[in-house]
Amino acid sequence: MNVAGRWDLRIDFAHGKADHKLFFEQEGADLGGEHRGERTHGEIAGWVEENRILFRDIQKYEGGTFEYRFEGSVAGASMQGEVDMGEYGLASWSAKRRG
Repeated sequence: MNVAGRWDLRIDFAHGKADHKLFFEQEGADLGGEHRGERTHGEIAGWVEENRILFRDIQKYEGGTFEYRFEGSVAGASMQGEVDMGEYGLASWSAKRRG
């Protein structure tokens, strides 16, 4: 499964949502790239195998850090799953490939 390129990411929390961007680089099953939030960004490390995807990143903000661990499935130009944000809990996520 090739996921290289830009994706528009939506994270749905218990009380709200956030729109972010993913920029995947892919070599075989290994993923790199960047996850950009509204005010933060982090380097992606992960993998994709068949329709399963797992990636994570750490973003620094005002002296603290946000850790994201995404796990889910890919179907063509969309993907979805669950994200573990450590002390901030779990949320659902979905992404659509951009152009």
